[in-house]
Amino acid sequence: MRPIEEKERWRWLETLERRTQDIPEGINVITVCDREGDRYELFCQAETLRQPVLIRVVQKRMMVEHKRILEEIQKRRCPGRVEAAIPRDSRSGIPEREAVVQLRYTPFTIRRPHILNPVKTLSESIEVTVIYVKEEHPPQGNKPIEWFLMTSEPVTSPEEAYEYVGYYIQRWKIEQRTLPRKVDTVKRLVLS
Repeated sequence: MRPIEEKERWRWLETLERRTQDIPEGINVITVCDREGDRYELFCQAETLRQPVLIRVVQKRMMVEHKRILEEIQKRRCPGRVEAAIPRDSRSGIPEREAVVQLRYTPFTIRRPHILNPVKTLSESIEVTVIYVKEEHPPQGNKPIEWFLMTSEPVTSPEEAYEYVGYYIQRWKIEQRTLPRKVDTVKRLVLS
């Protein structure tokens, strides 16, 4: 196994480390990553540095109870729905649109992946919150939006989950590499 320092994903760890050096006292910052940032090492580092992260999940992680978190979160009750403006996806040719998405969230304790067991400096398990977002009625011909987001922060209410979905939607503005018009991306939370 190649050390993580030799992989491109190492930049997420470096960025989190550097970011903590330049933030003035009293300013809260959350690091938002796409699926490339879904690394157990990043969550461990965020925990050590006490820096919040929000990452789109790609790994099929196991809970300490030997269940898969992506399957477990889908079984949870939907406490609310979010009306959101979804930015256009120029790579796929999908225009900006309004979407109503279901919102589920729950805390999990996840295990260190077996492949990382030789790395004894990493915690055996960490506490995270997973937020599951799924579009109810996508436009005809479009796949529904379905995101599994994981944060190092506790999420204890639909309002907090709603806030994190808004943070994640902002990620597209960076990927577009343009300064888009100001858009209220998360319109409204509707509690079930």
